[in-house]
Amino acid sequence: MVSVQVTAHALRCIDKAGGLDNYVLNTSAEKMASLKGMELKDKMMRALLEVDAAEVNDEQPPPPPPKSD
Repeated sequence: MVSVQVTAHALRCIDKAGGLDNYVLNTSAEKMASLKGMELKDKMMRALLEVDAAEVNDEQPPPPPPKSD
């Protein structure tokens, strides 16, 4: 769970974006204007990249069996 203080305007923006995740990931640094928000965005992006990398590794076909002569 994440605990942050936000303004009423930020709450409306978060609601309009469809949730905190969407708001943080899709809002530019200039518009967010929050160090805490940018730290959260960085952590979320790293986690998403790790998930993507794990999924790519799972999707690779297994290596061919060794040839027997």
